[in-house]
Amino acid sequence: MSFFKQMMTAIYKFKEYPRLMLLSTGRTAGYIVVFSLLVCMISQLPVAVGYYRIGGISGLIRDNVPEFSIKNGKLSCESIDFYDEMMGVKIYIDNNEDVNNIDTTGLTSYLLADSDKLIIGNNIQKNVIEFSQFSDKSFDKQGLVELFSSKRMKLALFVIYAVTNLIGICIGTLFSLLILSLITMCINSIFIHADMRFSGAFKLSIYARTFPALLMLIIGIAGMSTFIVYWGLQITYIYLGLKNIKKQEAIILAEL
Repeated sequence: MSFFKQMMTAIYKFKEYPRLMLLSTGRTAGYIVVFSLLVCMISQLPVAVGYYRIGGISGLIRDNVPEFSIKNGKLSCESIDFYDEMMGVKIYIDNNEDVNNIDTTGLTSYLLADSDKLIIGNNIQKNVIEFSQFSDKSFDKQGLVELFSSKRMKLALFVIYAVTNLIGICIGTLFSLLILSLITMCINSIFIHADMRFSGAFKLSIYARTFPALLMLIIGIAGMSTFIVYWGLQITYIYLGLKNIKKQEAIILAEL
C-alpha cells in the first residue's frame, strides 16, 4: 500500500483500518516518518515567508539593532533603557555606567552593557563578555550584518534550525503516540474488546492521528487554538478504528 493510499485510508476509510493493521512495521514506520516530515515542511512555510520578508537575520539586525562599534576593547553605542514589565525583560546599554550595579532581581531575562562588558542572563544563570578580549580587533553593526549575510552563516543557522526542529518533532511525535496508544488500550478494554496488543494500538495511533494532525496544521496556521480539537479528533478516530477492527476481526485472523 503506497503512502498516499495509507493516508487516504487513515483519513476517511474506516472500514479498511483492519488492512492498515496488516501492514509491516517497516511500512508503517516509513509512513509516520514521511508524514511527519511533510507536516513539518508545511508548518514552516509561514516562518520562511516571514524570514524573507524581514530580510533574514541580517535584515532584522539592520532594522532593529542600534549603531555600535567595539574598538580597542571598548563599546560605543547610544544609550538604551528598555523594560517590559509583563515579560520581565530588560535591555540596558550605557557607556558611562557600570552595569554591575543594575538590579536584575525578578527579571526573566536581561541584556546589560557598558563600555567594558556585556552581560546576558536570566533568572537561572548569566554570562559576561569582556570587550577587552577584542582589543586587537574592531567590530560594528555593519560587520554584524555582513556576518549574518554570509552563505556559511546562513547554512549553519539553517542546519541548526532544521536539526532542532527534527529532534523536537521526533520527541513530540513519539510522546503523542505513546499517550494515544495508552488511550487506545483503555478505550478498547472498556468499550470495544478487540483482540489487540500494545504494538497494534501504537500502529493504530499512527494512522488515527493523520487527519487531526492535518487539521491542526491548517487551524494552527490560521492562528487558532488546536489542543482540544486535536485530541478530541484523535480519540474519535481511535474509537471508529477499533470498532471496524472488531467487526472484521475474523477476516484479520484468517489473513494472518
